[in-house]
Amino acid sequence: MTCKLKIEHFKKISILLFITSLILEVDNVRGWQLLVFGFLGMLKGNGICFLWLANPFLVMSWIFIPMRGVSFRLSLIAVILSILFFIIEESFTIIKIKTYGFGYIVWVLSSFTMLLGNILLKKMPSANSGLQQ
Repeated sequence: MTCKLKIEHFKKISILLFITSLILEVDNVRGWQLLVFGFLGMLKGNGICFLWLANPFLVMSWIFIPMRGVSFRLSLIAVILSILFFIIEESFTIIKIKTYGFGYIVWVLSSFTMLLGNILLKKMPSANSGLQQ
């Protein structure tokens, strides 16, 4: 029971950070604009927009918390994709990002928080948690 409560705390913090990142600025746009236009870029077929998938991977990691291994892998993919967003020089076709502001940092922290929660959960004995592997 305590183990489940701890991962739920990480989930809540991750969600709060994600929502906060949507109202913060990245370059000259808000995070919610990147969320929407990144999705539109995916529909348009822009190759770099696969990094936008960090968002659904993060959301799925919240949903699949009861499945420890699945949530861990999903949050790991979300972290990798969100960091690649910074590393890869190209940007979305619809909105060009020249600088990364506080909104980007909070967005990455959202994924990282969920990954950290999953790592800590993984180290705890599953017998005490009542969660599936």
